[in-house]
Amino acid sequence: MHFFRLLSPQTLGLCCLLLSFTVPNRVQAESACENPSFPGCQAQRGPNKPLKIAIMIDESGSVTNQQQERIRQATLAYATKLAEKATSTRQVEFAVYSFSNLVRTVLPSIDVKGGAFKSRLNVIKSLQFRGGATRFSKALESLQSRNTADIVYFLTDGKIMSSDNIRGTACNLKNRGTYLFAIVLGNTTNNLPLNRIRELTGHRQLKQNADQIEQADWMLETFNGLNDCMIGLASAAVDQISPEIKCPARKKVTTSMDPSRTGKATAIDNCDSQIEITHEDAVGGGDCNWACQINRTWTATDQRGNSSSCVQVLEKSASKTIEEALEEGPLVLGFTSTTLTIEKKDAKCLSKWMPYQGTRTSGLKRGNQKVSTSCRPGTNAINASGKITNPLLGEAIHLALYLRMEPDFGARSLSSLSLSIPAIVKQNLARNPDVNDLMETTNKALGNLILVPHKRELLKVLQEINKDLKFD
Repeated sequence: MHFFRLLSPQTLGLCCLLLSFTVPNRVQAESACENPSFPGCQAQRGPNKPLKIAIMIDESGSVTNQQQERIRQATLAYATKLAEKATSTRQVEFAVYSFSNLVRTVLPSIDVKGGAFKSRLNVIKSLQFRGGATRFSKALESLQSRNTADIVYFLTDGKIMSSDNIRGTACNLKNRGTYLFAIVLGNTTNNLPLNRIRELTGHRQLKQNADQIEQADWMLETFNGLNDCMIGLASAAVDQISPEIKCPARKKVTTSMDPSRTGKATAIDNCDSQIEITHEDAVGGGDCNWACQINRTWTATDQRGNSSSCVQVLEKSASKTIEEALEEGPLVLGFTSTTLTIEKKDAKCLSKWMPYQGTRTSGLKRGNQKVSTSCRPGTNAINASGKITNPLLGEAIHLALYLRMEPDFGARSLSSLSLSIPAIVKQNLARNPDVNDLMETTNKALGNLILVPHKRELLKVLQEINKDLKFD
């Protein structure tokens, strides 16, 4: 989920600084009673379980009229901005409480994108402070008994009663996953009793300059920057962390590319135990009829839409398929005394020869030739990469192998395949020719018996028919 994006670089830097000091590991959080780790998803919050944010206002008698007005303005500004930044309903709920000797509800928890949210904020504008003692214990106990918020901001003048026992309840809330933070109103750090505030927020100290915050509670002259930083913390509390994904190892494939054979990616997430993992394949190089590289991109997506990807490399070879095609006997290309015989043991050689990489069309070299132990197709030409350079031989191999695997295709009439066959080629085919007739004519051309000056016309027909013939 990607909202709360429109923060200034300065504000983001401030938030990151704060977060860098306020995210202890789980053991530290329990032992030192510090704030729990963001993003506050220990309860496995799903897409229909919104982030709950609350502001707890100190309305005790020590809060001055000027501070009261600043608290109203700050709370209203923050609520308004929160509603602007959220992108959908059921995403964020916001509540406001006030406390002194007792706790009262100013604004019950409400969806910030709900239709009534804006009008409900009027209660903040008219909030009257009742005075009394600053009983943080009452505020914390009230939070503990409610459906606890994920983040709670205390707006206070910092004057906590020395007799008020708050540590135990504060620690319980933090260990349940609530992030507690105190925002202290004041002009300097000199007169603030921070020793008690630390029981809420952990061991911190304020710099003399309120804009320089290091392991500190907030204290700012105005709430302009503060509201942005509060929004930044809310953003961090909504799960924006992508799952950690691990791809299967590189693998050689000769038959099925199903993940049950090639391996499946795994992923873990900071919040969700159920992660959607999908994959998509793309050819990274080569011709997958013979040998190619498949880049399989695995993507893991959590319930908030955060995703991460990795790439598994599959080296696909048709050698197994070619071996199966040659089970019934060798493949003989050409005619009479000009042939090339390819046996089952030559399957890997053939997958190396193809696809061909030449343009000079010719028949086979004279003689009844076989594949050598060094994977040469007799005396027929291959280039430095081991690829056949004769296009007519390459297309003939393609069609001959396909007919071995799909013999019924040989009986298909050429007229049913919507091929454009030059007249010179038709003259050398049987009446109403089928694919087997075309293969026979091709072998005669390779044997240098027919179509010697017209091999290019035959080549175009073979290229047209082979383009859609796949081995997998």
